[in-house]
Amino acid sequence: LPELHTARTVFSYLAMPEEADLSDLHARLLARGCRVAFPVTQPGGIMQAFAPEVPWRFALDRFGIRSPIPECAVQVEPREIDVVLVPCVAFDDRCRRLGHGGGYYDRYLTRCPGAKHIAVAFAEQEFDRIETDFFDLPVDMVVTDK
Repeated sequence: LPELHTARTVFSYLAMPEEADLSDLHARLLARGCRVAFPVTQPGGIMQAFAPEVPWRFALDRFGIRSPIPECAVQVEPREIDVVLVPCVAFDDRCRRLGHGGGYYDRYLTRCPGAKHIAVAFAEQEFDRIETDFFDLPVDMVVTDK
């Protein structure tokens, strides 16, 4: 995607077993000098972006998701992010997505409006229509394995 070729900072995710694994993309972004950050969640629905220092070190958070260890990473401000890669459980052709239900990404996306918001999913996760609430934000595009 052109957005990824020109991005200086990408906020991505570390895939859970049912999510699209972006490890190869992370390696390519790093090889071209892009900074890659990942989410660290806190109670109360707060999510922050942290770019791990080399060597990358992660730990499981309270949800069992690999996250950067904040003491071994640099916090990235939302305004510095060019692209946000968002995992999803389901999506439709109007770029509405459902996540795991915590609303972390919906809240975080409002903090980085200058970034391109791209959901990453498997093609079989597409549904005809996703019912969303007023706080569920659509993304700019959805990219699948197809």
